Amino acid sequence: MADFCNKCAEELGFGIPDIDVYKIHESLEPGFFESCLCEGCGMLGVAKSDHGELFVIHDDDEGNSTFSDYENYKGLKKDNNE
Repeated sequence: MADFCNKCAEELGFGIPDIDVYKIHESLEPGFFESCLCEGCGMLGVAKSDHGELFVIHDDDEGNSTFSDYENYKGLKKDNNE
């Protein structure tokens, strides 16, 4: 079964996300992350910065892991992520 994050679940018309990014973020200690795989956007994990900020981890076009602010993360529209 495929799992989807909050943004992908909303874009695909599912009611409740399989990967609740906000709940994962709340459960993390600052400076830690949790691995997960969104089958929609390819997000690889959720991270909480040392300052409590929410980031998602994903691969860039060169296969490097990149951290993006989740509020600006485009989900399925990953071509627009910066």
